[in-house]
Amino acid sequence: MTKHQKNSKLKKRKACDKILEDFGRKHYTYINSFLGDQTIRDIIVNSVKPLTKPKYRLHVEYTNENFGDGSHHVLIDDNGVIQCSTNEHGHNRVCYGFQDVVVNKYDTLCQSYSLLLYYNILQNYSASPSDPERHYIIQMEMVKLYREIINCKLFRENMENEKILSYANRKAYWYDIEKSSESIEPISGDIDTILTKINETLDEWESYGYMWFTGDGKWQRPTKRRMLGVKT
Repeated sequence: MTKHQKNSKLKKRKACDKILEDFGRKHYTYINSFLGDQTIRDIIVNSVKPLTKPKYRLHVEYTNENFGDGSHHVLIDDNGVIQCSTNEHGHNRVCYGFQDVVVNKYDTLCQSYSLLLYYNILQNYSASPSDPERHYIIQMEMVKLYREIINCKLFRENMENEKILSYANRKAYWYDIEKSSESIEPISGDIDTILTKINETLDEWESYGYMWFTGDGKWQRPTKRRMLGVKT
């Protein structure tokens, strides 16, 4: 390989990695932040396939430095036992081991794991965060669930009824960091606009965004399974 070819390959890889970084911010804006808001999550579980006798209730706990000193989405069962997606075991806590930021650096998908657990989807899989194929398949389950959520008529109606996207709410809770992680601008648009942005994010997640949450978050060569779009 000539020096020119090496430089060209390096330049292309950097461009691909930049695409993943951009996706990471977009995902945080519309999936982690917006759909991960506790008010929105309550609307989700009361609108999309509502359970007559749910086994769990949604809960947010403050985290340690492993998750950036932020918040961590978990479930709590009828006995008050915390159901967690990580492998950080503790008192009165069941940890499933799907989420490991040592193995998958940018796996901040706790709110997505918790929804899969709430709807008895995650239970169909065994935890193996170091297996890229397994990690990919579980992410595709997340994409599938979010598509069902945003296409649910009752979900949309309940957001409209509760005036979720008032400017006051957007300014207080949801920053648009799609272009810059330092942005303090609120997300913009009505419900149709936001749901369109969420759908775009899901398309990107399905196509290549899963790489951001896998390993070191760098661009990877798709396996045959992923090239064929096999999700289960």
